[in-house]
Amino acid sequence: MTAPTAPTLWDRAGRIGPGVVDALVLVGMGLCVVVDLYALVNDDPAGIRLAASVGSLVAVALRRRFPILSYAAVLGIVVGLLLLRRSAGLYLGYGYPVFAPVAALAAMVTSLVRKLPTVEALLAAVAGAAGVLLMLSWPMGHEVRLLLTLAFGGLYGVGVGAGIYLRALDHRETLAAEAARRDERLELARELHDLVAHHVTGIVVQAQAAQVVADRDPAAAGTALARIEGAGKEALDAMRRLVGSLREDEAAAGAAPVAPPVGLAGLDDLAAVSTGTGLAVHLHVDDEARRAASTTVAASAHRIVQESLTNARRHAFDATAARVDVRRDGADLVVTVTDDGRHPVGGPRQERPGYGLVGMTERAHALGGTLVAGPVAPPAHGWSVQARLPLDGGEA
Repeated sequence: MTAPTAPTLWDRAGRIGPGVVDALVLVGMGLCVVVDLYALVNDDPAGIRLAASVGSLVAVALRRRFPILSYAAVLGIVVGLLLLRRSAGLYLGYGYPVFAPVAALAAMVTSLVRKLPTVEALLAAVAGAAGVLLMLSWPMGHEVRLLLTLAFGGLYGVGVGAGIYLRALDHRETLAAEAARRDERLELARELHDLVAHHVTGIVVQAQAAQVVADRDPAAAGTALARIEGAGKEALDAMRRLVGSLREDEAAAGAAPVAPPVGLAGLDDLAAVSTGTGLAVHLHVDDEARRAASTTVAASAHRIVQESLTNARRHAFDATAARVDVRRDGADLVVTVTDDGRHPVGGPRQERPGYGLVGMTERAHALGGTLVAGPVAPPAHGWSVQARLPLDGGEA
């Protein structure tokens, strides 16, 4: 499980809500309008430039409903001011450009860079930068131009930088969400495989036994059929519990029983079920392992034992018994499952390709552990699965 990331400064600031953010932006734009009003008080055509300043304020107020249109409107205001200034017979004054349109561009470019596709976001950023440069082309003294270049460029740069930063955060959150969904799908796939393989294997084994003894021992066949019925009911109950635990609606989840947490305490039931299907299980779990194993580690150990016994019943040749040993070894929980299946004629037993061994390996690796499976070293015979799980793996 991926550890949750610490909230960023922007995450904490964003908790104040979009309404408060909009109010703060509009207050800042209002201050720009006041600055424009003060700077233009001595200009003869101050009304035109002040209208441009107020129009920029209105565009910012409407930016959430019409983001691209509002941005284009401010760019149009900038271009219109420059065209009017250069047109014959109209004098718009010298000394200071209009402040509000630049602040509007900086305020709106953040959202566009954050949300638009890459090419469109780049075009929006470049278009805004061109608008700022046009405002800086206003006739003014060198000292004033240098000061406003730093102010306007810095303000617009902050807007673009914030958009890039938020875009990166959104991308990171998207990747984290996809990873979480992938992990959930893998976990669900493992759970479904473990449940279905375990119960269905028991049904298949009992059905095969019933076919063998049906003619000469009808009573034994009836017993096998009863066990098949019981295994089928257990499979249905397990599936119902699993589905119930996945429900998002609490009321619906309450109607379906929630799957109890599996762990080392459930190994006795696994051993009993396996013994009932013909594969006698000798189980040993030391007390230190029971005390030290966390819920997560114990659940993974349970599933590994379950899958190992299922594989032994399905694939082991002439296997009659299996030994399950769970013990603590320092900082690790060691789970060993060994069956006594013999090598079939033609060579050693080969596990058929499937998802059982993959799922067990994934469980062990998810906790920072290891899993090794293979034939028992001669002269003994059988198949062994050993998982070594760090006792603190559940906290990783």
